[in-house]
Amino acid sequence: ELEAGLVDHINSFSIWSAGRDGKRLYRSLAPTNRAKVVAFLDVDVKKLSGGGYFDRERSVHVPIVDWTCAGEPHFQPTVVCVKSNLHAGFEENL
Repeated sequence: ELEAGLVDHINSFSIWSAGRDGKRLYRSLAPTNRAKVVAFLDVDVKKLSGGGYFDRERSVHVPIVDWTCAGEPHFQPTVVCVKSNLHAGFEENL
């Protein structure tokens, strides 16, 4: 439903979460829609310094950037893929 209702109709987007759930979402997308992902956004310093995510199927590198980039037009829209109640106040700040 996410692909048919949103992703099929946009040119690019980012995924907020470079963890298990964000990568699982990315891998679940059709290859044409995976190509639309410009970056993963995250707060974890280890993930940010890891150099990004390498998509073996498409042989491309998807960068992982700091969550503060979410406000920049290049990273919008952003699909949020974060477990609820993970960080205090997160949902209130969306």
